[in-house]
Amino acid sequence: SILVAMKIHLTKLFSDYNHYIENKNFRRAKRIMKFNEAMIYPKPRKISFQAGKADVPARLNVSGLDQAAVQAVFGGDASAVSSGNAWIDCETGVSLKGGAEAYKLKVSKNGVSVKAGSRLGAMHALRSIKQLVRQFGAAIPCLEIEDWPEFPFRGAMLDISRDRVPTMAS
Repeated sequence: SILVAMKIHLTKLFSDYNHYIENKNFRRAKRIMKFNEAMIYPKPRKISFQAGKADVPARLNVSGLDQAAVQAVFGGDASAVSSGNAWIDCETGVSLKGGAEAYKLKVSKNGVSVKAGSRLGAMHALRSIKQLVRQFGAAIPCLEIEDWPEFPFRGAMLDISRDRVPTMAS
């Protein structure tokens, strides 16, 4: 579902870009394809770009999380290590606005710092990092992200074909 949303967003983005190029509105086209537009889904609450880029190592080392959590996000492209050798340093159990799934992520030239309310919040931060690496490649922009879920539950579904149709009274 996140990949579908990304595909829809990218399709519209490139469609708009091509429209402005065809109409010779180069200033508008350039504004669409800025380097400092990170396409992260779900869209973070706060994102601020800093000067510079961070060089992403060929193999990501993550501290503060177990190997199962790291592999759940990155697969075989990353490993859990002690804090001294990590490019991504995670700290969980931090009290943040938004509760357990909230996180603060800071990308600097020296690496990435993640502060999260829980293991799940840290995994959301790692997913954001993975999307940045996918979008920007071996040099991601230095930035700070603060994010938390809108609701305490990520989703709920009522399948009205197998249940009663809700009414205003219910």
